[in-house]
Amino acid sequence: MRRIGFASLFAFVLVGSTLPAEADAACVDECGLTYWACSDNCGAFGGALCEQNCTDAYNACVNQCSQCPTYRNYSTEQYINKTEKPAKCIKNRQINDATGYFYREFTTHYLRYNWRETTQCNGTKSTQLLSTVPFDGLCYLKATPVQTCLNFTTVDSLLACP
Repeated sequence: MRRIGFASLFAFVLVGSTLPAEADAACVDECGLTYWACSDNCGAFGGALCEQNCTDAYNACVNQCSQCPTYRNYSTEQYINKTEKPAKCIKNRQINDATGYFYREFTTHYLRYNWRETTQCNGTKSTQLLSTVPFDGLCYLKATPVQTCLNFTTVDSLLACP
């Protein structure tokens, strides 16, 4: 085998090796360097099995190159504040009590950050902010002092306020 030094040509030097269409050139270069280090360790009497093991390792490495960079999208949320609304008479279905209670109701304000983490073939990671989306929710606190009420709305659950 002759060393050519160009990632795009390297695959044609190794018998039976093919370069995936989407392979990262820098990654393929690293695979080539690893191949030559492996091959050099085979020595003059390493034999065909040693060389085949290096070629197999190269092919597996190049196959991994076609799978990167990889992306992972995720979101984080940040609580901003809450705005109080008028108190409501509510009965929580999860509590075995036939009585309604006054709850302070709040509109909660949040920001959702949508991120993309990119992992390059060499393992380095970078994170990019894709968007920031405001959104609201509701939360409740039992009024103090505790007050019962009769004309209640029944709910399945009450989200506690942050």
